[in-house]
Amino acid sequence: MDYFALRLSKNATDRKRTWRALSKYLSRFIPIESTVLELAAGECLFINNIAAKNKFAIDIDEKINSFNNPDVITMVGNVLDTHNLERLNNGIDVVFASNFLEHLSLTECQSLLKIILKVLNKNGILILMQPNYRFAYKNYWDDFTHKTAFSHTSLTELLIFEGFEIRKCYRKFMPLTLNSRLSFLSFLVPIYLYLPIKPMAKQMLIIAKKSDSIKF
Repeated sequence: MDYFALRLSKNATDRKRTWRALSKYLSRFIPIESTVLELAAGECLFINNIAAKNKFAIDIDEKINSFNNPDVITMVGNVLDTHNLERLNNGIDVVFASNFLEHLSLTECQSLLKIILKVLNKNGILILMQPNYRFAYKNYWDDFTHKTAFSHTSLTELLIFEGFEIRKCYRKFMPLTLNSRLSFLSFLVPIYLYLPIKPMAKQMLIIAKKSDSIKF
């Protein structure tokens, strides 16, 4: 059994509904003329739904080629292998990743952030959705592929250390997972995203900009 089958086999309809709402919400950070890259895109639920001039997605699993819409250019490979993204150097306006960094070691996270800096253009933006260990510690290690725990404090400090400027940090943004008995409530996500207080939220959202002082 592969990871997709084990962790993402449930609630496919609810995930799609949720990501349509999430993509619409996140579009405020993504100009329509942007070139966007999604890392570890999986089922392409973000990149398929976001409006952008050019759209790229990369995942280590070749199943990505069965999920992407025709306007999404896919790449199969490890994002940590720099040659996989070489042709995108300084050509990306927005990099997006959801629930990915926790599957990497700290050293791998640092390597990835360096690659992202090379891929992003001068004013490029990095958007990260992550479990926030501060609020998700009870369930964080239930996923056997998790390697590193981040809170909103540790992740923002890592980003600054590696050459990013923090634009927005939402400590509580979304519930940890849709694989629960409450998944059928996904139709309420558009409302939930605009609540000033978000009950059960255990994921964070961080918007970071490539620092003006970074030069290659």
